[in-house]
Order: sequence, then structure tokens, then C-alpha cells
Amino acid sequence: MGRQRKHNKHLPTRVYKRGPTFWYEPAGGKPVNLGRTHAEMYRKHAELELAERPIVTLNDLFDAFLRDVLPKRSAAAQRAEPQMMKFLRAGLGRIDVVALRPHHCYTYQNVRGVKPPDGGKPAPVRANREMSLLAVVMKHAIKLGLIDANPLHKFEKLKETGRERLPETWELAEVMTAAGPMLRAYIPLKVLLGFRQGDMLALRLDQLREDGIHYREGKKGKRRIMEWSDELAEAVARARAVPRPVGSLFLFSTRKGKRYTSDGFRSIWHKAMQKALKQGRLRESFTEHDIRAHTATEAERQESRERAQQLLGHTKASTTDIYLRGKAPVRVRPLR
Repeated sequence: MGRQRKHNKHLPTRVYKRGPTFWYEPAGGKPVNLGRTHAEMYRKHAELELAERPIVTLNDLFDAFLRDVLPKRSAAAQRAEPQMMKFLRAGLGRIDVVALRPHHCYTYQNVRGVKPPDGGKPAPVRANREMSLLAVVMKHAIKLGLIDANPLHKFEKLKETGRERLPETWELAEVMTAAGPMLRAYIPLKVLLGFRQGDMLALRLDQLREDGIHYREGKKGKRRIMEWSDELAEAVARARAVPRPVGSLFLFSTRKGKRYTSDGFRSIWHKAMQKALKQGRLRESFTEHDIRAHTATEAERQESRERAQQLLGHTKASTTDIYLRGKAPVRVRPLR
């Protein structure tokens, strides 16, 4: 048996990161270049003709999931799930697949989300996300015929505290002041559209048509047309005025004419936010995702909750309620 990894424990067996590049290094064979991004690495790793090992432990199952399932999942999942799996491997990886029981999962959940043994800060949200991922992995085990029932069926998650940060209009303006041209055009357009980050970064110039902005809502894939208003037309014009390479298809384009990656955009956002905080423009940071809460809250305040739900593209009003952070207190009359 080979030595256990000290770093990058989330990577598939015999895959290593050397500098910016991932390599598959077979025993006694020539290393294979798997590219520089996680998405590319998992895709090329899935194409390798490897002798499949028997799946006994959860670590074996995780390897099979990374090889067979992860390349077909979204870019966000390809980036986040291997990192979550790193913690699952450390806590549960050596358990046999057929021996996993709910009490193992509740013990793991308690350690991660309630009482970390090292006295660290509890992470209930992370614990819940990791258990959700484990449920998906165990579903794959059912498909492989390894087990007959998912041990995480009806698993009770930890209670999460809802996010309450609501960036005000002046705070958005301060971040724009500290940001570069791209972000200065991005923020006001996102406020008007209420799009998810992925949908914003995927906007192409050919989607800007005479009757509005044509798009598919990210998670459900529904076709929608955002009708033009004077303010929306002005915001799009500012975005189009940001310098971009000739021939680029995207409204928000990198210097090479390509779409921004989530990591690339996150870096730009972080720099602008840190600059605004350092200059004293803001007292508290907020995330790019909080802008959707700003849009939803303003839509409800100006019109209705139904209007907020329509803008955010939610099928359930209860989902929209999570984003409404300007709820007025309920007024109660005394008995007399």
C-alpha cells in the first residue's frame, strides 16, 4: 500500500498537482497531463482507461464517484464537491460501504457542525452540505448495486441561521467606486436583473435583442425574456462600453475574450471589497450573492413578494422569503 497523502487529499488516486498542472502518475508508467483546472482534470481522468479497483470502503466509492459522476455535474459542483469530500474522507472514508449506518453520519455531523473536538468553530452549514453530498454518493452506490437502501434517507440536518446581511444602495455605490470598469458595470446590471452569478457571467451579446434580454434561468433552464426599460438599456450600454477583445461573445469578458470563471470573478470582487473596507468606505463586507437579496427586498418593497419571486426565478415563494431581508416588524395591539 502506498503512503497516505499529506496534501490535496480530495484528488483521485495517483493524481497529483505539480505547480499549476494536474498529473496522473501510474506505477512504473509515464505521467499523463490532466490540465490545469479541476473540471479539465476530472474530465480527462474519466477518459483514462484504468483498471477499476473493487469498491469496498467509502474512500473507494468516493474515487468511483469522482471518476464516473463528477465530470457530468456542474462547474460549481466540480469545484466544491472534491473539497467537501476531503472532510468526508477524513471522518468516514475507512468505513465499508455496506457498513455505513445513520449513527455514523450523525456522529460526523455532530463533530463538524456542533462540537468540533479541537475546540474550533462549529460549521453547521458545511456539515449539512457534506451530508447532502454523501447522500448523492450513496445514491450512486445503489446504482452500482453495492447497497439496497440509502442510509441518509430522511436524515435530519442541523438548523441553519439565515443570512441577514442586506447591502444598501449607498454601499453598492461605494464598492463600485473602489472597483474597476467591469465591476462598475456589473453591479447596477445585477441589481436590475436579479440574476445568479453564473447567469450574469454567461450573458452573451447575441442575447441582447430588440424585445429584451433572452436567457435561460440557471437552475431550472426555463426560457425567459427580460423586457427593456430605460434604466436597463442604460445599464447594458455601460456594460457594452467596457473594453473587450474584438470578437468576444460575452457581455462581461476577460482580456482574452473568454467568460470569467467563478474563481476569477471571486478574486476581482474580493479585491474591490477589501479596497472599499481599507479606505473606510464600508464598515462591513458583503458578498456578491447578497445583491440578489437587495434586488428581492427592493422588489417586494416597491411592488410585491410575487414580483420579487418572478425576478429571482423561484418556483416556490418560500425560497424567495430567504432573500427578503427587509421584513417589517409585525404590529400588535395591546388587549386594551
